[in-house]
Amino acid sequence: MCKRLQAQDRLRRTSDFLAVRASGRKIVRRPFIMQVLMSTGGGSAEAGLRLGVIASKRVGGAVKRNRAKRLIRECFRSCRETLPAPCDLVVVARPAIDRLSFKELRGHFLEACDTIRKEADRAR
Repeated sequence: MCKRLQAQDRLRRTSDFLAVRASGRKIVRRPFIMQVLMSTGGGSAEAGLRLGVIASKRVGGAVKRNRAKRLIRECFRSCRETLPAPCDLVVVARPAIDRLSFKELRGHFLEACDTIRKEADRAR
């Protein structure tokens, strides 16, 4: 089991979530909507990658929402090296997330990360 996401790896303030939701690029997949906001700051490859997860009551009860958030965080931990730094991600879980295995969910997450990386490479 991987260690927890540290405070610097998470979006914590409402203003951070709102900034990504307002100005970020949206990538829609069946189990989630990923919004990414590329930052202009410099730093190491690991610096500046932050994740925020939203799971509303549409996903299901508390057990389903918490499971969805855990799965998304684990996908982020396993795929973070494929993401360009620095960027902020907000992942909004959709009701279809509970019908997928972790392997399928991770595949969707990798596709979205690949899209982000390709767009970041084009922008450079």
